[in-house]
Amino acid sequence: MSKLKISTVQTVSRTTAQGDIYEATRPDNDSPWEINFPTGSERFHGSQTEVLAEIGRVIAIHSASTDD
Repeated sequence: MSKLKISTVQTVSRTTAQGDIYEATRPDNDSPWEINFPTGSERFHGSQTEVLAEIGRVIAIHSASTDD
C-alpha cells in the first residue's frame, strides 16, 4: 500500500516601498526555502521567522547597494 503525502506549499513575501517583491516558498517543512528577489534567488534553511529575517537582510543589502 502506498502512502499519500499531502503537502502544503508555504509562501511568505515582502514588498519594498519601491515595489520590489521578495518572495520565499517551500513545498514542506523538510525542504529549504527558495527566496526570489529582483536580482536573483537563493536557498535558505530555517523557520518562517528566520526566512523573513533573511529577506530583510537581503533587502537591506540591495538597498545599500542602490543608494550609492
